[in-house]
Amino acid sequence: MKQPFFFQASFKLILSFLIIISTTIMPNGFWIGFLILGYLLFVAFIISDIPVKTIAKRLLVILPFILSFSILTLFKQDGFEFFLYLIIKSTLCIITILLLTSTTSFSDLLNVLKKTPIPKLFITIMMLTYRYLYVLIDERERLKRAKQSRTFNHKQKHIWKNLATIIALLFIRASERADRVYHAMCARGWET
Repeated sequence: MKQPFFFQASFKLILSFLIIISTTIMPNGFWIGFLILGYLLFVAFIISDIPVKTIAKRLLVILPFILSFSILTLFKQDGFEFFLYLIIKSTLCIITILLLTSTTSFSDLLNVLKKTPIPKLFITIMMLTYRYLYVLIDERERLKRAKQSRTFNHKQKHIWKNLATIIALLFIRASERADRVYHAMCARGWET
């Protein structure tokens, strides 16, 4: 049974792209436009049935970065107004991306992108990065468990030293694993 067109990844990607473009080119002071886009995102949020906690957590992770970049505009003339518009536009764009990524699998998005004129090498890099990100996270968890089982001293100096050691080991293990994976892929006929 085929999905309705508004549940397909291509439709969601195109709609998200249009919302982001219209948000960024919308003139400052066009409050009705911001309200309409906010209402559309609210309706999409309700239809998608995503828990509010999930979107709020992800938004709270990104919001400090938005604020840190936007705060520089306060030093300009009429800076507060520009600061407000920048926050609103950025938040609307981030919510759009969060809704897209929460309702569509990454592999579906990449399959849609394969049909576009985006270079195939870029899509392949995105696919491999996404795939091996979980391998890297798993390796980090193994190193963290090993550290916790061997560490008895919880002084701040030792915590930072151990953290630096874990990061260095993670980098070394990740590069060794990437090399092994690359040679295995080449042995199976993969070409760059």
